[in-house]
Amino acid sequence: MDSSVEVVYSTDRARRLRIVSWIVAVLAALLAVFSIALAVGGDGDKRATGIFSLCVAAVLLGVSVLAIRLLPGRDRPAKRSAVATGIVSLLAGLLLAGTWLSFVLPLVALGLLFLALLPDENADDEPLGGAST
Repeated sequence: MDSSVEVVYSTDRARRLRIVSWIVAVLAALLAVFSIALAVGGDGDKRATGIFSLCVAAVLLGVSVLAIRLLPGRDRPAKRSAVATGIVSLLAGLLLAGTWLSFVLPLVALGLLFLALLPDENADDEPLGGAST
């Protein structure tokens, strides 16, 4: 890695963001399982609902896995991916109105956005771990 990489998160903040991103990924996987069951076993409107929620789950799973992969770098792309995961989680919760996820996802999303957007004063004190010179 380049020595000019700006560290925006401390290791503790990055670890907490990864935990919340894992929670989002697990919720997305559960949504995908239920959506597949609904799409396969349903008829008409239930099948359409299952396919729609499967698409939402795929997007949610994609952004959360991207955040999980980028957060160990603790740099600007990691911050962007964490914020994107929070925004997509919030929107997914709104899109899935009427389900149990419409309550859980926005709460998780707000926590993720809170952690991602608050400035981390300890970020400058810690060197970027795993950097090869």
